[in-house]
Amino acid sequence: MNKHLLRLFELANKEGISIGYYDLPSTLLGLYMCNPKMETVIAIDKSIENNEDKLIEVLAEELGHHFTTTGDFTEHCCYYQDRLLLNKIEEKAVRWGTDFLIPLKDFTKVLKSGISSISDLCEKLELPEAIVNMRLKFLSRQHESIKIDKTHSLILTCYPRIFIYEDMQY
Repeated sequence: MNKHLLRLFELANKEGISIGYYDLPSTLLGLYMCNPKMETVIAIDKSIENNEDKLIEVLAEELGHHFTTTGDFTEHCCYYQDRLLLNKIEEKAVRWGTDFLIPLKDFTKVLKSGISSISDLCEKLELPEAIVNMRLKFLSRQHESIKIDKTHSLILTCYPRIFIYEDMQY
């Protein structure tokens, strides 16, 4: 089992969250359910049970709901305002998941090793490209650049295009 997937399962267990595989509606791959009268459950669609990359994405987001969401947002959106609120809640959960899976310290450590492409970065982090790209997207909203070491910075101002800048000191 992938080390990140193992961390997610361990966290769910620590938080007292049961994870089960179900036939979910076609629009859902995962669902976080928390009711004070019942146990907290993350339902995962059976179709991704053996797809580690997709499972990491979905489980990280659903755990993100556990740590960032209050209330029930499972009803259909009738108004544009409801859709905007739902999108904001979903993004907050995904952000939590990417931050958990790729702490900034780990991210810069991997970049120091001489990574030259997104696929190399994904391979070194042992994470799916979707997770790494979302982490980069969130970082680009917070930072123009990230210092890698004394002379190198990851430039994020033109995301999705990123590059490493070497400060040439003469």
